[in-house]
Amino acid sequence: MTIMSSPYTNPPIITFRHCDPINHILCFNEVLQVCPICRIRLDNGRAEFPLPPVRLPSLFMNAVTKPHCLAIKPTYGSFLQTYMPGHFLHAGISNSKGVVYNYDDNGIHQDTSSWEQCVVIPLLGCHDYEMKQEWDTELHQFSMSSGWTRERYHEGINNCFDFVVGFLNHIDYNQTVKHISKPITREELCQDYIVSMTTKAAQYISIHHAIRKDGYIIQRDLPS
Repeated sequence: MTIMSSPYTNPPIITFRHCDPINHILCFNEVLQVCPICRIRLDNGRAEFPLPPVRLPSLFMNAVTKPHCLAIKPTYGSFLQTYMPGHFLHAGISNSKGVVYNYDDNGIHQDTSSWEQCVVIPLLGCHDYEMKQEWDTELHQFSMSSGWTRERYHEGINNCFDFVVGFLNHIDYNQTVKHISKPITREELCQDYIVSMTTKAAQYISIHHAIRKDGYIIQRDLPS
């Protein structure tokens, strides 16, 4: 069974067990009409489940609804439809209203759309009150500096990730939030924030594609 969708469709994944105490059945939106293991109908109101079905949290979010975050998306296409490990990624920083500031070969952008399916990493917590007060002003002023013009863009040494790192160091993020004395590097940004999330994203994408192809999958271990 093939499920068609728009480029940004991210249907919820439902997991449940029926007749098998070990394996989980994963599908989209709601419990299947028929158990793929024992072939008993599940939509007649009489099916029994060891535990209630559970909706897995989506890994991908709309970044413009998430303030004070690092947002990651594929440079081209979307995670669930076109992304493959090794594809280029694009990064941005959201302000308190969810406007995503990002830098590419056309210069600085302040986006209120086109970040619908992203990995979103919160950068501030409820206790970071003082930094929240300054965040929007500092982010806007930093984005307007001469280092982020279209002429200065270089995909290897002055790109979107350098913009993110530059802003975090501009506001002394490591010192103020992480209580680390040294500034953050691009390598540390990738290692500490991005690699673990994109690894989880690859697992989630694999499950999503398998369900999209066959309508369900049977799996012993749930995605972590």
